[in-house]
Amino acid sequence: MSSKQLYAGVIVDVKAEAVDRIFTYRIPPHLNVEVGHRVLVPFGPRRLEGYVINLTENPSISPDKIRDIARVLDSEPVILPSLMELALWMRGAYHGLLSEALQYMLPPGVRFGRERVGVKVKQVVRLLSPNPELSPRATAQRRMVEMLRTSGPMEAAELVKGAGGSYQALQALEKKRRGGHLPRTGGAPGRVG
Repeated sequence: MSSKQLYAGVIVDVKAEAVDRIFTYRIPPHLNVEVGHRVLVPFGPRRLEGYVINLTENPSISPDKIRDIARVLDSEPVILPSLMELALWMRGAYHGLLSEALQYMLPPGVRFGRERVGVKVKQVVRLLSPNPELSPRATAQRRMVEMLRTSGPMEAAELVKGAGGSYQALQALEKKRRGGHLPRTGGAPGRVG
């Protein structure tokens, strides 16, 4: 990067025709910004997500009226140059908003303004007591307890399927633990009765 001040042309992620244009933001020296990056920018009194469309050393407005990019949201640009061109073409061909066209170019985990891919947690259950007190009608719970006695700790999904029970039966057993039998925990073994 040159020693000159760089500025980014940013499309803010707002679905309104009135703001469907490129806004200029100063790139602070400590940020590494490239075309295709998602960035957080000040926009009026709030901060919004935006997409870097271009970079320039010569802004079309006075530099003293330009605000700084608050931060870069991804370590690498998430919109490839060819997809940027496609989004610009879509805007013209279909007369839509550029911010919407750019969202279609984002990888699935970052679409629509926030991360949507979460961490998947497996719940593991184990028996605390070999003979928990169960109602005579709690047959599904009884099968779950028997499976845990025989097999030891197992994933909640496997337990429900193997016992031919339901998550409701497992939750009822869990409630008995609180005032009795079954905590489940993410990742680490839970305990039953």
